[in-house]
Amino acid sequence: THSQCIQDLHQERQETNFQSANNRPIALRMGGGDRGDRGDRGDRSTSRGKKKRFFDSHDDDGPERKRTRSGPEDPEQTPVIENRLQSLITRVGEKSTSSLESNLETLAAVVEADLPAYKPRIVQIISDCAKDQPEKVCIYSTLLGLLNCRDFRFGGECVEMIFNNLKQALYHHNYGLAKILIRFLSDLVNTHVVQPAAVLSLYESLLSVTMEHHMAQARSDIFVHLLLSSLPWSGSELTERKGRDFDRLLDSIDHYMRKRNVGKYIESLTVWSSPTVQQEDSLDVLWTQIQTLKRANWQEKYTIRPYLSFAGKLDDGLPHTLPQSLPVPAHDDSIHYPQHEVGFRLFDDEDIPQECARPLPRNSIERHLTDGLIHNTIHLYHRDRKDCATRLIGLQLKTKVPLEYMIVEAVFGQLFHLPNPPHLPLFYSCLLVELCKLNASSFPQVLAQATVLLYGRLDTMNITCMDRFSTWFSYHLSNFQYRWGWEDWKDVVTMDESEPKRLFVTDMLEKVMRFSYRDHLLEFLPEEFKPLIPKGTVPLYRYGKEASSPASDTARKLVNAIKDKAQAQDLQTILDQLDGTPDADQKLGVFSQVMLQVGSQSFSHSYGAVARLRPLLKELIRTDEDRETLLRNVGEFWANHHQLMTVLIEKLIRAGVADSKAAITFLFSPSIQKSFCSFFPWELLEQTVKSLIMIS
Repeated sequence: THSQCIQDLHQERQETNFQSANNRPIALRMGGGDRGDRGDRGDRSTSRGKKKRFFDSHDDDGPERKRTRSGPEDPEQTPVIENRLQSLITRVGEKSTSSLESNLETLAAVVEADLPAYKPRIVQIISDCAKDQPEKVCIYSTLLGLLNCRDFRFGGECVEMIFNNLKQALYHHNYGLAKILIRFLSDLVNTHVVQPAAVLSLYESLLSVTMEHHMAQARSDIFVHLLLSSLPWSGSELTERKGRDFDRLLDSIDHYMRKRNVGKYIESLTVWSSPTVQQEDSLDVLWTQIQTLKRANWQEKYTIRPYLSFAGKLDDGLPHTLPQSLPVPAHDDSIHYPQHEVGFRLFDDEDIPQECARPLPRNSIERHLTDGLIHNTIHLYHRDRKDCATRLIGLQLKTKVPLEYMIVEAVFGQLFHLPNPPHLPLFYSCLLVELCKLNASSFPQVLAQATVLLYGRLDTMNITCMDRFSTWFSYHLSNFQYRWGWEDWKDVVTMDESEPKRLFVTDMLEKVMRFSYRDHLLEFLPEEFKPLIPKGTVPLYRYGKEASSPASDTARKLVNAIKDKAQAQDLQTILDQLDGTPDADQKLGVFSQVMLQVGSQSFSHSYGAVARLRPLLKELIRTDEDRETLLRNVGEFWANHHQLMTVLIEKLIRAGVADSKAAITFLFSPSIQKSFCSFFPWELLEQTVKSLIMIS
């Protein structure tokens, strides 16, 4: 276990120190000589008794200076020891047989013994942990506090590196990382590593942005958000030590929040249009939560703060100032500040069973802290869905909360985030699958309850969110054998085609068929759903075997020639045989149908056919009308396969044989207008706009 590794390494250090002490001259072993050769600082007894010395970071005397000169005794062991230190520091706080406080104290002793030889690497490890594991902010602030008590200069180097990382994060507009680092620096006030005045000065630098004239509100909002999100960690200490100055800071924030113009942007970012669903500006909600926390004397119950157990030891540490005042980067029109956000809430109190832990009040700071912990975990580990799911399920909180409900709410909140989710929509689908597998006893039931609630609110759901909901649900069903209570939804069959619930079910079944096939849908769906099941993906080839005309004869010759790998000039010769016939003006239509027929076996066959026949196709297309003719043929051929129609049109635009203008003209043609109540025309429109942006 992690605690056993710490204890083993600590024991090794003690044995090494004992052996090196026995090998010294007798004068040194009796207490005389060079104090800097002692490997263990635990015994500082001298003839004057056990009196603790404090050294200034600029003092040239004392143990710290002598230790910085020493290096690793065996250079070959350096990578091994550094990797072991990184593992111990990174894993501290994980489940262990020993208490967290015991592990921290032992780890501090182990790290202290290695500071003389590995100080730069240890500074880097702790700095990285502060960035990469924000859920352990209080654990690492405690560890740094304990080390600062033993080595003042080391504490200063850590603070300097974290502050420099903060400056770089702001310079590169990485506000998510900046929030994590500001929070860590704020929590270091509690462990006597950073002076309260220094943190207050940091806050004033952030708040100074609100004083700028003619500035975009998005800029001032993000800096106020960075400040507010760190107050739960520093508010108590600042109130006690810098009460008057801190109150002035809060008054300035209150003044800004009162004059801030929320505007009507909320309406465009809300998931539901219903006034009965509470959807508020996230910064307003956070300010309300901070005010509630202030009235409670900055006391909250959900954060594990191990430094409270070391209050006596940490009080002996000397706090540092920050290297300088925080330089806030100047505004530039090219900067894209984080957009306004609207809080997403799905479950009400009555939706959570009585046997579960009670939900946190919406305006409590505990709700903000728990939501932030979940969102940070998703953001930091989104590249590995399995690791992310494991960390979400294993989140450690001081008091019980309905964690499964809060995780589901957070995941859907990000999935439905407008205009775009923070990560790929597929990630959230995969994450929910992994969560159901990890916690099969309760998580699937919570997710099913969320699905029922979302389905019940479809009448007022934003159409974009409805599309994401149907995409997620179709993917989720494909991972769990398409099991669902279909009988509860069979009333949609009698609804009008424009009803949101019928739109959702129809679109969802079309997406389900992308993961399966039509006959399978007929097996697991009730008989009542048969009218809603897609007709299949059979292509509609204009020149079948029964067709008889000059155009159909030419099409057959072209198909055979392409199968025989004929050259482009040979295909052109076959097409020229239409000259002088009633179908002479159908060369492009014939060639388009043949190209689509040759590639109709699969997506890859379609892509290959377009790539192979592109040179001749470009020769046949000379006008905007020709481009529209090409896309009409694609729409006609794949009228039963909307997905392939969409991706093929996108492929043709990128290949340069069609363009966005032709695609939009096709979208508003009579053959597509009748499908405006379904999702695929808007999916095609979105892909067309994206292709236009990429080409430009």
